[in-house]
Amino acid sequence: MARLNDKNNSGDKDAAEKTPGDSHSFSWDDHFFGSVTIGERGQVVIPAEARKRFHLEPGDRLLVMGDPGKRSIMLCRIDTLREFMNAFQEGLAQAEQDMTIAAVAADASPDSTDDPTHSTKP
Repeated sequence: MARLNDKNNSGDKDAAEKTPGDSHSFSWDDHFFGSVTIGERGQVVIPAEARKRFHLEPGDRLLVMGDPGKRSIMLCRIDTLREFMNAFQEGLAQAEQDMTIAAVAADASPDSTDDPTHSTKP
């Protein structure tokens, strides 16, 4: 499949040689790999460029997940999803700890006990 952004119109070689996904801006060309057809046995072929970009090899295990509206599916590496979930759980635990510390600090604040008209508690 030909890439739409292979040639940089500005002539900037460094920009043209960037690895897709280096920038935080969205580029359609970095995320669209073509279309596939479901075969008689329900199989699809992942386009070669996508397999190369995401280092997918024969035998790799992928999860097939559906959106809540039952209109789309997504393929995801099991190990990548596990890493994401672990990072998400660590972030959630840190956020809960930060909220607890902030609540304890607010309760211990002299402002919350000296003047009942300015209480932060209901």
